[in-house]
Amino acid sequence: MTMHDAAISKFSQWWKRTMRAGHAFAEGAYLHGATDERHWVKEARRPWIWAFLIPLMALVSIALFEYWGLLLLLIYPLRILHLALKYKLAHQPYPLTQAVFSLAGKFAEFYGQLRFHFNRWLGRAIRLIEYK
Repeated sequence: MTMHDAAISKFSQWWKRTMRAGHAFAEGAYLHGATDERHWVKEARRPWIWAFLIPLMALVSIALFEYWGLLLLLIYPLRILHLALKYKLAHQPYPLTQAVFSLAGKFAEFYGQLRFHFNRWLGRAIRLIEYK
């Protein structure tokens, strides 16, 4: 990503840019998701699964099954391995690093979506999320 024209060189810049993408996914799905195109609906749904639903299910599982509930969190390293293999087969550079950041990005995207919906519910104007 640092070679890209965005010249992101810090984790905080990457996090904010990814959060901004989540915000854009939420806004696009909210404004145009009901059309036949289903604009950004799938992209807006993924962070809710990976950054909200799975951790929530893990907490419930831990409450019900104690330490055995932690097994649900194994889905994260399995997903990273799956993505890394996918990137490797596509001859992408640094497939494991890309896989880790792809999954970690779901948490930043989720936070960006929460910001969008929170501001929308409060009637606040949407401001640009700057990452540089």
